[in-house]
Amino acid sequence: LDGVQYFSSKKINCQNCNTKKHKNGTTTYYHIAITPVFVAPGNNQVSSLPPEFITPQDGHTKQDCENAAAKRWLKQYAPVYKELGITILGDDLYCKQPLTSLIVEQGLSFILVCKPDSHKTLYQWVDEIDAIGGVETVVEKRWTGKTHQIDTYRFVNCVPIKDGQDAQNVNWCELTTTLPDGKILYKNAFATNFEI
Repeated sequence: LDGVQYFSSKKINCQNCNTKKHKNGTTTYYHIAITPVFVAPGNNQVSSLPPEFITPQDGHTKQDCENAAAKRWLKQYAPVYKELGITILGDDLYCKQPLTSLIVEQGLSFILVCKPDSHKTLYQWVDEIDAIGGVETVVEKRWTGKTHQIDTYRFVNCVPIKDGQDAQNVNWCELTTTLPDGKILYKNAFATNFEI
């Protein structure tokens, strides 16, 4: 899942526009949609799925957003696609409970980017588990055809995605790719409901 802005103007607008009010008194009108696609490892074909538009919702005082649109899309289309065994991929914006809970309730799995700044409780757990040697580490060296690269995976299962008694437990994994001299080429972390 990912969102895309496909229209923006300070003059042209319609009743379905989202709005952003600026400090200087001007307003920007824009349109955004969630644009889900099917992708698969080793396959360069991408299949587009029905979008979900982010528009003002009747009866809502709060402006519509990507998370709300993703929830609507999941409720409508997960029953259609769950038999395919799909896994929802997305950026950190989607890595929030109750969206992760909804994904699981709809019979799907997820692998979502999980950043430290937006998951403080999860990372406190990871740090505490790491301090007692509980974070697993796997290092793989590989040849790309041009250079040697080192992939370092760090992971821990069953950590809370947020603070509170109702927190959903997720599994966390971090991947850091470096050159032999230690230069970092890639670093990211993910939350998933797949046991690692």
